[in-house]
Amino acid sequence: MRCLLVSAAISTMALAACAKSTPSAKIEPPKGVTTSAWTDSANVTIYPAAQEYQATADVCVQRVLHNPTYLALKSKTVIDDTQEYSFIMQHNWTHPNQEEITLLSRLYGDYLECRKLFMEGVSLSSPASLNALTENNSKFDKLWTEATAGKLSWGEFNRGRIDLGVERQKLLTQITDRGVAPGPASGPLMRQ
Repeated sequence: MRCLLVSAAISTMALAACAKSTPSAKIEPPKGVTTSAWTDSANVTIYPAAQEYQATADVCVQRVLHNPTYLALKSKTVIDDTQEYSFIMQHNWTHPNQEEITLLSRLYGDYLECRKLFMEGVSLSSPASLNALTENNSKFDKLWTEATAGKLSWGEFNRGRIDLGVERQKLLTQITDRGVAPGPASGPLMRQ
């Protein structure tokens, strides 16, 4: 659970750190890619270009996590990997005010930029996982849209993020168990 909570803003994200990898079937590297460049030391299949996207997504996430603009939201929702959803956050029945809605919109826009990089890495390392992750992303998008429209209380929004983060963690664990590392398993992208 800690791995999940330290997620979607997205502590520096390494899927292999959150789930054990036990590949069932070896995936052959693309033509021209050596086997050693294709498999990391944990025997998790990673395409080198996917690693570049992961590294870029990590930098993106760190930029979002350390953006002082979003500090005003820290008492209402989880922004970075040092926070967990408190009881108060999960049961806060007030709705975001206009200033908070503006900040939430900007924060989610930043998360989307990082998520785009993450999904590029997934498309290279685990294309079969794209549909499941895209569906989960759509649920996050709907949740954020409702929150930034003022339709959800902070508690509803936070509990929704927790539930979708758990769902996403399960998806990423299933992908890792197949021996393919799609990218970050923890941090803000998990929580979005």
